[in-house]
Amino acid sequence: MKKISLILLAGAILTTGVATETNAHAAKWHSGMPSALKGKWKTRTIKRTIGSDTNRLLVTNKKMEFATMMGMPDQFENLKWSKNGKATYTVKARRFIDGFKRHHTMKIKKISKNRMYVVLDGKKFLSSRSNLFARI
Repeated sequence: MKKISLILLAGAILTTGVATETNAHAAKWHSGMPSALKGKWKTRTIKRTIGSDTNRLLVTNKKMEFATMMGMPDQFENLKWSKNGKATYTVKARRFIDGFKRHHTMKIKKISKNRMYVVLDGKKFLSSRSNLFARI
């Protein structure tokens, strides 16, 4: 009787240890967007030869929408994010272009509570370190 209870106890301890070990890194990618990035953002107005241009960004839990005054807005959906460091995020998204959904990776660096910039697929996209998005 003591042998059976010791075997059951040892089995319970081993399975508990295995369960905790496998779930340790399960939640690296999260769906949606982090609450620190949600809201309405815009860049400062840039004077052009044909008027001025202000880039806008709307971030919700389900989509990111970049809009310029001169063109159609770019809408990114199926968002997944991970945090890389202090106020640095990587976002994976899909964008519908010409009948196809293309996959993109964005790096977002939040400079302060109300300032950030976005790098899309390794290239600056509507913002840079000198032309930051500001919260509206």
